[in-house]
Amino acid sequence: MTPDLATMRPGTTLAALLGAVGAAEALHKFDSRSRSRSVIEETGPGDTAPKRFIVEYKSRVHVARVAARIAARSADDSDGLLGFRVVKEFDSDIFPGVAVECERGTAAESECSPASVQRALNAHGDGDGEAVVASVYNAQILRILPTVEEGESFSDDAAALNYSVHGLTGVEKLHEDGILGEGATVAIVDSGVQYTHPALGGGLGPEFTVAGGYDLVGDDWPNEPARPDSDPMDQFGHGTHVAGIVAGKSDKFVGVAPKAKLLSFKVFGSTGYSNEETVIEGFLKAFDSGADIISASVGEGSGFTKNALAVVASRIVDKGVVVVFAAGNAGEDGPFQMSSGASGESVLTVAASDPGVFPAQAFTADFNRNGTSNKTRVAYVPGSGFFPDTVVDWPVTPVSLNVSVEDDACRPLPQDTPRLNETIVLIRLGGCTITDKHNNAAAFGAQLVLFYSDDDIYTSPVSAGRVGLVGLVEAAAGEAMVKTIRAGGTVKASFDVDTQNYVGIRNAGGGRPAGYTSWGGTFDLALKPDVAAPGTRILSTYPTDGYRVLSGTSMATPYISGIAALWVGRFGGRAAHKDDPEWARRLIARITTTARAVPWADWSTSPVNYGFWAPTTQVGAGFVDARRVLGYTTQLGFDGRKFELNDTAHFTGTHAVDLTNRADEPVTYTFSLQDAGGYDSYEPSTPGENRPLVPGMVMYANLAPIKLAPQVSLPKEITVAPGETTSVEYASLFSMPPFSPV
Repeated sequence: MTPDLATMRPGTTLAALLGAVGAAEALHKFDSRSRSRSVIEETGPGDTAPKRFIVEYKSRVHVARVAARIAARSADDSDGLLGFRVVKEFDSDIFPGVAVECERGTAAESECSPASVQRALNAHGDGDGEAVVASVYNAQILRILPTVEEGESFSDDAAALNYSVHGLTGVEKLHEDGILGEGATVAIVDSGVQYTHPALGGGLGPEFTVAGGYDLVGDDWPNEPARPDSDPMDQFGHGTHVAGIVAGKSDKFVGVAPKAKLLSFKVFGSTGYSNEETVIEGFLKAFDSGADIISASVGEGSGFTKNALAVVASRIVDKGVVVVFAAGNAGEDGPFQMSSGASGESVLTVAASDPGVFPAQAFTADFNRNGTSNKTRVAYVPGSGFFPDTVVDWPVTPVSLNVSVEDDACRPLPQDTPRLNETIVLIRLGGCTITDKHNNAAAFGAQLVLFYSDDDIYTSPVSAGRVGLVGLVEAAAGEAMVKTIRAGGTVKASFDVDTQNYVGIRNAGGGRPAGYTSWGGTFDLALKPDVAAPGTRILSTYPTDGYRVLSGTSMATPYISGIAALWVGRFGGRAAHKDDPEWARRLIARITTTARAVPWADWSTSPVNYGFWAPTTQVGAGFVDARRVLGYTTQLGFDGRKFELNDTAHFTGTHAVDLTNRADEPVTYTFSLQDAGGYDSYEPSTPGENRPLVPGMVMYANLAPIKLAPQVSLPKEITVAPGETTSVEYASLFSMPPFSPV
């Protein structure tokens, strides 16, 4: 059990989460040209679309009827519909409704509000005066969640992508066991897919990896009118990267579920923006397609669980489809920053963590000592650019021969230091900034500087130094070079830029939360996100026929979708469970409750070990463990996957969870508490201060963990027979801790 508490004044927010218990030929070219104007961008990301609303009816029979009446409205407004325009119809049992716009220059525009829309449309229901509108939502402008480009693009035939991100998550072991997602179908709602990419099957149709899909907007939307068709070719790049993470495969690159089938529903054209009604339509089409899993790395700041997209996505889960959403990349703004779709009550919301291995370039290091020579390929991560291929047999020169020095090159180098041009300068990290070290070496002509880590926790090799290039090598590689030179030997380095030998570089901080991942909970105190997965420096497919390294919860989300596909490939999905829609909720519960707690991490300056577990409002239950997802024989009920305690005025301290033993023998369960770090999320505002989305919330850089163990009364030990389900009652489980109101 992994409960967590987070405090907020005035009032106190309590959050607790139950953790693991129990054992086609290419007809298009990728267009990366920037667009000068977009109708959507006039509004801006996160803004409400001007005078546009999403309306849900109580029955789908009202959709076409009211739309027809609006289209045939009278010019004298005797019917009360002048000024309204239907921009989208949702003829679906999941969400019967329309998107309406109050047209500019009409009386409806000036008076347009959710209440006025509801009154006008209710008046044209069944004719007996009965209200037909169930809900009215403000429509948002949505965007592809922003990603960070971590490297240059490179072609498939020029890259040996012999690194794997799958070790820490357990996916690598499942692949070794032949579990590859065969039989699963994942629908991706995004910018489309470059389905002609060699690592994505090279075509579009049932015999290819990308089995089908639909383009809801066209290639040039929103700069040009939407032109929907059946060709979801990617013109933006994001959807192709996502698709590779789920199911990419070549002799150089493997996704999470390489034998799964993909469906692409394109809701973004040549820009990263769309509108909420188009994304909702994409979700409804994905549901109708028969997909087992829907993956979406889209959204915008919202915070409430009852926005239109979140409601649609949650209902799709309840109908028997796993929906996976990205939490968002607003981590630096602190708590309560959940993205719109990710706030859905039933969806599986994904935070980003750092992987245990990052993709890296390679260079040849020639070690010579006592007449013996040994050449090896060494991994390095370049900073602002690759080291040039004109560097051949340059000597490596350490600033210090002490591999334990804590402030290497932090002060100006001695005046008798030889010139450092045409040599690879090697410096140990620690004690000061990379820029300080770089500048001190550059003062003696250094053009190329490699830093080696002091603890193998990845540090981005970025320098604001005066001249030259920098890169990062592992601690072991750096120390080996220093020790060889200290013993009287030499090390020479040769670089190439054809990227023929991409390798992996270890990261001892693997699993820890990424600094950019958005924190929850939601504004109505639902506990989000649910689970974390690798999202930082993820290498995947990219147009045209290339690869790119990107970071974001957009990368973590398809990773979780891929793990869900592995489970479906082994145990069956929507078709196998057609009479049991609860299978999707059970799988979401499995992925959540089998995760592993991860340490609290503060990446604002440098990694610090605080001695606390990361809070559930940052990473949910923790870092995903695919082997547990597929291997554990204990199943927790969906409603018991987390305990949400509400606020102080409506505190809910009593909870229960259904616990099912799917093993072949009785299992005895005991219960314990694993408390995570608490935090004070309230920060007094300063007059004139430019606050983030949520006023009064502390920024990420100012968050610090505090000891705040919840008062918990745990159930007694129980034994559950094979195949049986027991409801574990938690009477008065949580007690509200004392707090001081402001």
